Amino acid sequence: MNANANAAKRRALSVIARAPLARALAVAAAALVATGGAQAAVVMPDVSEVISVITSGVALVSSIGIAILSLVVVIKLFKWVQRVL
Repeated sequence: MNANANAAKRRALSVIARAPLARALAVAAAALVATGGAQAAVVMPDVSEVISVITSGVALVSSIGIAILSLVVVIKLFKWVQRVL
């Protein structure tokens, strides 16, 4: 019976100890909700230059990829013809 009483006391003390933390978290959450509307007018930067650089890079990378792929195919065909002869 004494163990149950001690457990109940510990539980009550832990709830009391957590109460200030819960209040602080509630205040912080309320402050975040209250200031959320203040950040609604976010200015978006102009990204058109970045998009044009990426688009021009895609053509270069794809041409290099096609060249490497065709080289691999030519090597495979050469080895295949060499085995046949």
